[in-house]
Amino acid sequence: MNHFRFLKTWIADTAGAAAVEFAFIVPVLAVMLIGLVDLGNGILVSQKTVNAAQAAANMLTREASVNVSTINDTVAAVNLIMRPYSENMDVDVHVIGIEFADDEEDPAPIVAWEQSTGAWRITAPSPEERVASIAAPGEAVILVGVHVAYSPIMAGSIVGDLSLEFVSLTRGRQNEGVSCTDC
Repeated sequence: MNHFRFLKTWIADTAGAAAVEFAFIVPVLAVMLIGLVDLGNGILVSQKTVNAAQAAANMLTREASVNVSTINDTVAAVNLIMRPYSENMDVDVHVIGIEFADDEEDPAPIVAWEQSTGAWRITAPSPEERVASIAAPGEAVILVGVHVAYSPIMAGSIVGDLSLEFVSLTRGRQNEGVSCTDC
C-alpha cells in the first residue's frame, strides 16, 4: 500500500508541470518563428523581383533605342533593387524586343532582339504568346523578365531553392517601340 500512496502523491504533485509544458511548447514555437522569418523574407524577395522587373522595363522604354551598355546599366540597377538579397543569390535578367508585323489582319509578333544575363530565359508561355493578345500592326513592346532562385534561410534544406520570376510588358514611350542598336 505504501507504493500506491507514493503514486497518488506523485500524480497530484504539479510542481514541475509548467517546466514540462514549457519544454514541449518551446520547440514548436521556435519552428513557427523560423518559418515566419522565412515566409517574410520570401515575400520580400518576391516583391523586390516584381519591382525590379517593372523598374527595368520603365528604364529601357524611356528612349527610342537602347544598346548593350544601357541594358547592362539596367541590369546593375536591378541588382541594386534586389539588395541585400542579390548578394546571396543569382539575379537573371532577360530583355526581349518584340515587333508586330504591319499586316492589319494578322499582326504576328516577331522577336526583333534580345539580351540576357544568366541562363534563365522567358519561356512558357513563349514571348510571342505573351504579347499576341495586344498585337497592334507596326508597333512593338519590350518584355523584361527577372528571375531569382531564393533559398530560404532555415527551410532551404527542406524545400530547396524557390524559383521567383516576374515578366513585365511595356510599350515604348517615344514611339511605337524600342530598338536595340547592337544586340
